Amino acid sequence: TSPMLHTLFGLEEAEPAFDDTTIREFRRRYYVNTSPRQNEPLSVCVHARRRNRHDFPDFQDGTDLPRLGCILARLRSVLEAHGVDYTLRLFSQGRPEEFREIGIPETALFLDADPFWSMREMIEADVLVTTRGTFSYVAGLLCDGAVLGDASGPPARGWVAYDANGDFDSEALGL
Repeated sequence: TSPMLHTLFGLEEAEPAFDDTTIREFRRRYYVNTSPRQNEPLSVCVHARRRNRHDFPDFQDGTDLPRLGCILARLRSVLEAHGVDYTLRLFSQGRPEEFREIGIPETALFLDADPFWSMREMIEADVLVTTRGTFSYVAGLLCDGAVLGDASGPPARGWVAYDANGDFDSEALGL
């Protein structure tokens, strides 16, 4: 993810500090040649962190898919209860059959997609569900929409935290 930050934002630091000033500057640079997108219907994007070929063999920091399924079921019910029309897209790596348990149609899975395009789609989402990992975290920091983040990680200011059961404060989404 760091090379992507360097490319997208011309960073010179190896490990930038994600303070409010840096985040504002990232957002300013991101929108320098464009305006924030107005999504119709509401855009819900999900990033599922998966183990990949760059991970160490004993690395176990992939996304908990059953919990992600609970989060998405809750989010869907909240959106439907408010009568909100939405599209839901999941960005990750892997094969479609690995995601059957969370109930997302194969047409809504963007697996092994271009990381720059995926990052842009997540940044410009109206609702972004992040999982533990730098790619999700950076997209969440830059997203102007509502961001749901894992309460066991370092959620940024303004994010809606979901717990180990996938529950979150639906009122905080501001629908």
